[in-house]
Amino acid sequence: MAVVPFSHLQLCRMRRDLSAALQTGDWISVSELDRRLAQALDVAANDSGRDLGVLLEELTQILLLYKQLLEGCQATPAHLSS
Repeated sequence: MAVVPFSHLQLCRMRRDLSAALQTGDWISVSELDRRLAQALDVAANDSGRDLGVLLEELTQILLLYKQLLEGCQATPAHLSS
Protein backbone atom coordinates (compact mmCIF):
# COMPACT_ATOMS: atom_id res chain seq x y z
CA MET A 1 0.00 0.00 0.00
CA ALA A 2 1.46 3.35 -1.07
CA VAL A 3 1.34 6.33 1.24
CA VAL A 4 -0.17 9.42 -0.37
CA PRO A 5 1.59 12.62 0.68
CA PHE A 6 -0.53 15.20 2.50
CA SER A 7 0.31 17.73 -0.22
CA HIS A 8 -1.37 15.49 -2.79
CA LEU A 9 -4.47 15.10 -0.62
CA GLN A 10 -4.68 18.87 -0.27
CA LEU A 11 -4.41 19.23 -4.04
CA CYS A 12 -7.25 16.73 -4.56
CA ARG A 13 -9.43 18.54 -2.01
CA MET A 14 -8.79 21.91 -3.65
CA ARG A 15 -9.71 20.52 -7.06
CA ARG A 16 -12.88 18.95 -5.67
CA ASP A 17 -13.88 22.17 -3.90
CA LEU A 18 -13.16 24.26 -7.00
CA SER A 19 -15.27 21.89 -9.08
CA ALA A 20 -18.16 22.18 -6.63
CA ALA A 21 -17.95 25.99 -6.60
CA LEU A 22 -17.89 26.02 -10.38
CA GLN A 23 -20.94 23.76 -10.56
CA THR A 24 -22.93 26.03 -8.24
CA GLY A 25 -21.74 29.24 -9.90
CA ASP A 26 -20.14 30.53 -6.71
CA TRP A 27 -17.65 32.84 -8.42
CA ILE A 28 -16.33 34.33 -5.19
CA SER A 29 -15.33 30.85 -4.02
CA VAL A 30 -13.98 30.00 -7.49
CA SER A 31 -11.67 33.00 -7.26
CA GLU A 32 -10.43 32.10 -3.77
CA LEU A 33 -10.06 28.41 -4.57
CA ASP A 34 -8.18 29.20 -7.77
CA ARG A 35 -5.61 31.09 -5.70
CA ARG A 36 -5.41 28.33 -3.10
CA LEU A 37 -5.12 25.64 -5.77
CA ALA A 38 -2.13 27.44 -7.27
CA GLN A 39 -0.45 27.35 -3.85
CA ALA A 40 -1.34 23.67 -3.39
CA LEU A 41 0.13 22.87 -6.80
CA ASP A 42 3.38 24.54 -5.83
CA VAL A 43 3.56 22.62 -2.56
CA ALA A 44 2.72 19.26 -4.20
CA ALA A 45 5.22 19.79 -7.03
CA ASN A 46 7.99 20.48 -4.53
CA ASP A 47 7.08 17.67 -2.11
CA SER A 48 10.02 15.27 -1.89
CA GLY A 49 7.61 12.40 -1.15
CA ARG A 50 5.49 12.95 -4.24
CA ASP A 51 4.66 10.19 -6.69
CA LEU A 52 5.26 11.85 -10.05
CA GLY A 53 2.85 9.58 -11.91
CA VAL A 54 0.02 10.23 -9.45
CA LEU A 55 0.78 13.94 -9.46
CA LEU A 56 0.63 14.03 -13.26
CA GLU A 57 -2.75 12.27 -13.18
CA GLU A 58 -4.03 14.89 -10.74
CA LEU A 59 -2.68 17.67 -12.93
CA THR A 60 -4.60 16.19 -15.86
CA GLN A 61 -7.80 16.36 -13.80
CA ILE A 62 -7.02 19.96 -12.84
CA LEU A 63 -6.46 20.90 -16.48
CA LEU A 64 -9.83 19.38 -17.41
CA LEU A 65 -11.45 21.39 -14.63
CA TYR A 66 -9.87 24.61 -15.89
CA LYS A 67 -11.09 23.75 -19.38
CA GLN A 68 -14.63 23.61 -17.96
CA LEU A 69 -14.02 26.89 -16.16
CA LEU A 70 -12.91 28.59 -19.37
CA GLU A 71 -15.85 27.19 -21.30
CA GLY A 72 -18.18 28.50 -18.60
CA CYS A 73 -16.60 31.94 -18.74
CA GLN A 74 -16.91 32.03 -22.51
CA ALA A 75 -20.58 30.99 -22.36
CA THR A 76 -21.50 33.58 -19.71
CA PRO A 77 -21.24 36.73 -21.91
CA ALA A 78 -23.37 35.05 -24.58
CA HIS A 79 -25.95 34.12 -21.95
CA LEU A 80 -25.99 37.63 -20.48
CA SER A 81 -26.41 39.33 -23.85
CA SER A 82 -29.50 37.32 -24.78
